[in-house]
Amino acid sequence: MGDGRRDFDFFIGRWRVNAKRLRRHFAGDQNWEPVSGETRVISILDGAGNLDEDRFRWSGQVYVGGMLRLYDAKRRMWTTYGLDRDSGAVQPPQTGHFMGERGEFFGDDQEDGNPIRVRHLYFNISPRSCRWEQAFSVDQEESWVTNWIIDFTRV
Repeated sequence: MGDGRRDFDFFIGRWRVNAKRLRRHFAGDQNWEPVSGETRVISILDGAGNLDEDRFRWSGQVYVGGMLRLYDAKRRMWTTYGLDRDSGAVQPPQTGHFMGERGEFFGDDQEDGNPIRVRHLYFNISPRSCRWEQAFSVDQEESWVTNWIIDFTRV
């Protein structure tokens, strides 16, 4: 794949979303909430970036957001930023790269005012589908709590 700037090419296009999200991240329960929706991903910056727009539905509400991904050719790393329509906020970045068919991205954030590590994974990548997972850690990556799982199927 060369220098890595084309790592996300598999994700360009339209996707149907079948997902679940953990209602309470650190409560110790496994109360998962089903999520459905659509994602559209476009390439920007001649392949050195991409932008997705998400429309997800759960518990009678609609979430509109997205993700901006930018490639740093000097560092050979991707940085991803979550985007939220309602708050207008750009979430703290996750930085990482692909190792073969698996992308791993890490960053710092807060949950209920407490510092956490965030991990985003992209894997099970095929021309028709892929999986994304988000997990949080409160113990310097000793353990992770997966709180979002999204299965994407190409439309």
